[in-house]
Amino acid sequence: MRSPLEGTVVLGFTEYGAGPLACALLAGLGARVIKIESPKREGDSGRRVPPLAVDGDSPFFQQTNLGSESVCLDVATPAGRRAFERLVAHADALLSNFRPRAIERLGLSFAALAGINPRLVVCTLTGYGLGGPLANAPGYDYLFQARYGNMSLTGDPAAPPTRSGSMYVDLLGAALAAFSVTGALHMARRTGRGGEVDTSLMEAAVWALGYYPAWLSAANFHPERLAWGAHQSVVPSRMFATADGFIMIMCQTEEFWRNLCDRMERPDLLDRAEFGSLTDRRRNRSTLEPILEHVFVGRTTQAWLDALGNDVPAAPINSLADAMADPQLVQSGLLQLIEHPVFRDLKVIMPPFKVDGERASLTRAPGLGEHTRSVLQELAGLSPAEVDSIVSSGAAVEREVRARDRQVHP
Repeated sequence: MRSPLEGTVVLGFTEYGAGPLACALLAGLGARVIKIESPKREGDSGRRVPPLAVDGDSPFFQQTNLGSESVCLDVATPAGRRAFERLVAHADALLSNFRPRAIERLGLSFAALAGINPRLVVCTLTGYGLGGPLANAPGYDYLFQARYGNMSLTGDPAAPPTRSGSMYVDLLGAALAAFSVTGALHMARRTGRGGEVDTSLMEAAVWALGYYPAWLSAANFHPERLAWGAHQSVVPSRMFATADGFIMIMCQTEEFWRNLCDRMERPDLLDRAEFGSLTDRRRNRSTLEPILEHVFVGRTTQAWLDALGNDVPAAPINSLADAMADPQLVQSGLLQLIEHPVFRDLKVIMPPFKVDGERASLTRAPGLGEHTRSVLQELAGLSPAEVDSIVSSGAAVEREVRARDRQVHP
């Protein structure tokens, strides 16, 4: 496949979720991603996330750091800083997801690095932004779901507010950061001048609210959690119990509503004035939904999917295992088996896009310090003796990753 970012070098000062995921997206576009990890902290904390964290590696780390190289370098030491600045001189972008005070302390801003490389693009993906009262507060996906209203909109009204089962704020923040970097790289190549772009998980969480703030401000409409995961304004759009499970139905157009009535063999519902339009059906939700509940429970989920075909938006409520076996997903090539020295049969999600019809197949995430020597010699231009000196001083760590005699299942 053609790689839009081929020849682009990205330095990643990234930790845990969103930052590494942003770098994996850039790697999927062809960038060479060099992950800088701290010897003092024994690298990215994601290496130790259970279940099945083994010898500084984990399935979590593998998914979030696909396609990168690892340089274990203490940039707070004089020797480590000199080596880092040699890397900066040959890099195109630097992406970090540290807190602002750490960015300042480590000198990772564009202002601190422009003198070394004025065409460098610097992206900061923080929790709450570079300023404000929460700028240096620790930030994780679940906290943003809680603070910015997402959890108040999720779950059954009879239960407590509920977080999403997936790390969607981290994922969206990663996409925003990767998008920002690619745009800034285009600008830098056009003008010869780099610069700084920043986004945050706060912004990702609020952007994920979609149209809800517009509803609140324009119509003073306060969306509430509804039973069965129902949509606040479109009826029917919710989960229904079937004879053997559950199915999600969405009828946001009149055509879909007519098709649903036809496939349910309930043409009489089309003749009832109280169900005549989207507005009518929303107003009479309490009358319509019990009728539909009685209909849907009469057949199995698969029988309904067969009956509805592609004429009504519908989906089964799958388990994770069932979802991974979905024929549409399987044929897409999004989920791929990767070779790993410890974890056997490890399947990971590749970057969710194709270029010229081809999907990137990224290599496994690196061992801590696996590429320290090769990157410092090849990219920074250091001699073997200079690398030896940095390693012996403790400012850098290099390790060779070998396949273990005993493999484990993730």
